[in-house]
Amino acid sequence: MDATKIIEGIALLFSVLFIIGISRIIYQVAFQPKGVTSAEFKKLVQNIAKPRLNSLGFIGNAWDFSKAENGLTYCIQFVPNRNGAWIQIELIVVSDLSLVYRGHEIEVSYKKWLAPKNKIRQDWRYRKTEKSNSKIIAEMLEHIETTGLDFFKKVSDFPNSFLNIEPSNFKDLKTWNDFYQVNLSLEKWIWSLVLLNERSGNYTRALEFIQLGMKQLKGNTEDWVIEFLEEKEKQFNVILLDQ
Repeated sequence: MDATKIIEGIALLFSVLFIIGISRIIYQVAFQPKGVTSAEFKKLVQNIAKPRLNSLGFIGNAWDFSKAENGLTYCIQFVPNRNGAWIQIELIVVSDLSLVYRGHEIEVSYKKWLAPKNKIRQDWRYRKTEKSNSKIIAEMLEHIETTGLDFFKKVSDFPNSFLNIEPSNFKDLKTWNDFYQVNLSLEKWIWSLVLLNERSGNYTRALEFIQLGMKQLKGNTEDWVIEFLEEKEKQFNVILLDQ
């Protein structure tokens, strides 16, 4: 390679680096957060949201609040964007039913992002003044006390309503997710219903869900999920033969 080409290559490299540098400056000026920091917003959550959440039975500090009832833990988690600018809220219901299979945690839990009706999730952007941010927190709390508590109520009779789900009623994933206001994957639904029916002693229905899962998931999920279902299938068949 002659000296001219080397010089041209170096010049091109510096040109690219210059463009990247200018682009970052433009981004920082135009799009970087113009409101308070996440740390400052957290203080307002502690001052404004925490007392309200405590009155609803949710205990916690910083971003995470929870309460336990009838074998379920209801969680409200404030999830700040790592670069600042905005925050989201995730609602989680965790049951006491979980196991680890070949290094993978299988947990029976239900999650959704807090958002106004007909939206999957909502970003609440930080503002500059305490007054403006206090209004944002008030809006969050309003959604928690309506949409959030409605979601928690949907699963509050756990596991009864889930044990009434029949594989024959499965039309598509949207049917189950819409009713429970969640956005779970099919594999999460399948292993949850298999484990719930196993604990209730309904091995026949558990096998039906395994068969549904094998049909719908093969080629569409990780190998360990199929292996888990296959092992459970063998286990339940042995139990039914011995009965």
